[in-house]
Amino acid sequence: ASSATLVTNGSFETPLTTPSFYTNYFVGQNLGGWTVVGPSTGTEAVSLVDGNFKQNGLNFIAQQGQQWVDLAGQD
Repeated sequence: ASSATLVTNGSFETPLTTPSFYTNYFVGQNLGGWTVVGPSTGTEAVSLVDGNFKQNGLNFIAQQGQQWVDLAGQD
């Protein structure tokens, strides 16, 4: 028997972000099957982060695949 996929793009591998960096997505934007929701004041975002991103001497590695999402984003 076949099973339905419950989660689309669960490891956030699409769209591709800038290598060793991140891309912010704002309210209403689509992120590979996910849509960013929340209050729309213009600064809230989620960030799609490359698994090779480093900041202040810390490595931010994806749990699965090459990319991950920071739900706090830039705020």
